[in-house]
Formats: sequence, structure tokens, C-alpha cells
Amino acid sequence: MKDDTEYEILPHTELDYLRHEVEKLKRNPLGDAQASMSLLDAMNKLNMNVVKLVEIFTSANEEMVRTFHETSTQEQIRKMLEQNEKLAKGIVAVAELVKDLENKIEEKGVKVSAEPGTLNQEQQNPMYRQGPIPPPDVPLPPRY
Repeated sequence: MKDDTEYEILPHTELDYLRHEVEKLKRNPLGDAQASMSLLDAMNKLNMNVVKLVEIFTSANEEMVRTFHETSTQEQIRKMLEQNEKLAKGIVAVAELVKDLENKIEEKGVKVSAEPGTLNQEQQNPMYRQGPIPPPDVPLPPRY
């Protein structure tokens, strides 16, 4: 076994001080400044949040796998078909409402173009058909 005292260049007190400093750097590599402490704290919080996020994804994955195994493929397809049917009914209902609205507008004598964006302001907003616009110095009457 080697004798370390033969190669001693530094005094023991300085060597102990350096060992202490290395231990401090191992515990907190950013130092003792307030900014570094807040940075270290923020990094620790971020690490905890990432761990929580991974736990959430893991539990969601487990639940999805469990649900997949509990229900058959036919059952899942049936559910998707039901959802698609509800969506289709909703789209048809909206289309009928738009068609009814177009018919009511045409009954009032306003021409509706098939191309979007071709209506003038009076056709787009019936509030503009209340008469001529007064000059800027005359206050507008209240609209109810």
C-alpha cells in the first residue's frame, strides 16, 4: 500500500477545505447565490411535475388498455357508428336550419347568392335597412 504522505504537496487543512467545497458542489452544483437556489428549486418543481405527468399518461394508458380488453372490437365499432350517426343527424339538422333561413330571407325579397361573401351590407344585416344614415353631427336614435 502506498503512503500518501510521501507525495503531499498541500497542507491537510487546505485539502479538507477543498474536500468540503467539492461536497457542497455535489449537493448544489449551482452554488449558494439566491438566483441559483431559485433555479434549483424551479428545476426540482419541474422534475416533480414531469413525474406527475408521466404518471397521468401511464394511468391513462393502463385504462385504455383495460377498456380495450374489456370490450370487443365489434362493440367499439358499434359505439363509433352510433357516434357517427349522431354527428350526421346534427349536420343534417344544421343544414335544414340554414335552408329554412335562406327560404325566409328569399320570402322577404332579399336575393341570396349561392356564393359566400357576395351579399352587400343591407343583405347581410337587416339593421342597415332602417333608413338613410344621418350626418355625423346628428346623434343616432337608440335601437331597441
